[in-house]
Amino acid sequence: MRMRKHLGLLLVVLGALAIGLGFASAITTQAAEPSPPSSQAIQAPQALNTTYISLAFKAGGSGQAGGFIQHQDMLLNYTGAATCVGCHADEVHQFTASNHYLWQGKLGAINDFCGYPDINFGPAKLTNVSGTLLDGGCATCHPGLGAKPSLDNPNNGDCLTCHAQDYRRTAVQTPDGWRFAPDRVNMPAVIEIQGQPSRYACLTCHVSAGGGGNNKRGDLSDALINPTPDVDVHMGNGMLCTDCHLEQDHRIAGAGSDMRIDEGVAMRPCSDCHTPSSDHDPDIQQHLDKVACQSCHIPEYARAVSTDMFRDYRAVEVNARGLYEPAITRGANVTPEYAFWNGQNGFYNFGDPAVAGQARPGRWVI
Repeated sequence: MRMRKHLGLLLVVLGALAIGLGFASAITTQAAEPSPPSSQAIQAPQALNTTYISLAFKAGGSGQAGGFIQHQDMLLNYTGAATCVGCHADEVHQFTASNHYLWQGKLGAINDFCGYPDINFGPAKLTNVSGTLLDGGCATCHPGLGAKPSLDNPNNGDCLTCHAQDYRRTAVQTPDGWRFAPDRVNMPAVIEIQGQPSRYACLTCHVSAGGGGNNKRGDLSDALINPTPDVDVHMGNGMLCTDCHLEQDHRIAGAGSDMRIDEGVAMRPCSDCHTPSSDHDPDIQQHLDKVACQSCHIPEYARAVSTDMFRDYRAVEVNARGLYEPAITRGANVTPEYAFWNGQNGFYNFGDPAVAGQARPGRWVI
């Protein structure tokens, strides 16, 4: 009888310990995949592992993200923003109005990376030179489920592209055309939801913009996922993208040559962390009002991974994914060309008539 009591007490203690550990970390649960609803039967092949969601954690920290519901041990039955909107209606509609979703200034314009994104938006499957099917189209780096973004389709948003680092998706055929669905085969049995996007989540899209690492931006490659300070002094010391690209109501600070919409959120200035007026001698201080910090503090770029310097559409090559692309001339440790810029830029909008002799001020990208 005494042995049974001790055994019972031991089981109680072990059970309590297991429960405590379950709330402290993600629980990996493996089981047979339940039969999908009929509306999802045409999606990607089901994995043997059921995917669950763990507690929401702030990226880079151990505290639960404020304002997030308990997701512990919830089965991932995910259909995009339609799954999230019941508890996060404000956030879903904020995101629908953001330029990360709408791509204003990109859709409708011609550029030398995507050609005409409206035609190449996708998603779809491409067959590479080895006969392997790959996800293709500009939509592979759009945080939506595959439909063209607009204010009228908030449920097309794909929240987990930013808020779950281990989330994976793949293009599948549906009655509405090609759409993205969770790729459970390539996801772990448990994924964590982050209230603040991790560095990896941002880089998933921004690294491969233009078709490959460092193609579109000379300083965005997969070397930034876990860099040393020598590669990037900020990220190499634990900073996240959103530490400088500040966010407000899903509007994110920053713009590029092809994303020209000012959403009204300012970048964090260098002076929030640095004191340039006292860090430099008087000879340098006289330039601080007119010369950007980056002009001196980025003496070269593409140091870890070479960058796309020129695309020759008269020639062709096969890239690392086995897909054809224009021949690319690459450069490494490139010294920037310095020039004054008036801050204006523009694109040729598809369908606009070309007028001989017409010129507009600023930088034009084609």
